[in-house]
Amino acid sequence: MVVAVSERLWWTRAGLVLVRPIPVFEELRDDSHEEAQARQEPVVAIVVLAGIAGVLATTFAGTLVEDEGLDEVEVALWAFLGGALEGFTLYFVVGALVFAGGWAVGSTWRYRHARHLLAYSVVPLAASLPIWALALAAEEGGGLDLVRALVLVWASALLVVGLRTLHAWSWRRTLAAAALPLVVPALVLARVHGLL
Repeated sequence: MVVAVSERLWWTRAGLVLVRPIPVFEELRDDSHEEAQARQEPVVAIVVLAGIAGVLATTFAGTLVEDEGLDEVEVALWAFLGGALEGFTLYFVVGALVFAGGWAVGSTWRYRHARHLLAYSVVPLAASLPIWALALAAEEGGGLDLVRALVLVWASALLVVGLRTLHAWSWRRTLAAAALPLVVPALVLARVHGLL
């Protein structure tokens, strides 16, 4: 019963992190087995939705209907499977970078803790899913470079705020811990803007 109540709270915090991130990240400090279990379903949902949004935000997604001749059901299946795969891959890989960055500056947290912080940091990407679905339906995905950039910057800012809040670190230490995982969105932005 207690886990069910706690799980509902973590579902609520998934939306709250967009407007009041500090209290959410303060609650994330509790990495007990019970709290980690309560976060599990919301984390999976965030990761899958963020992954789907990520694949739909690519310029490749816009070519599926026109160039590849896929219908809406095939595109939806591609987005779900590809998005879930991308979401979980990045969850574990970038989560390892978040963990390594924290470890390098003296964090004693667990790998799971770093992954959960990452998941709640990418809520803006998950929340952008309707934008990418509508853009794909309207065949205007390529003109949304600014939206892509803003979503990545927002998620990156949440990661930095989360690191600082979780550990009560100085800005210098927080930015040192965030440097490694922030390479990923920097590379994505560089690729989107043709710098790579």
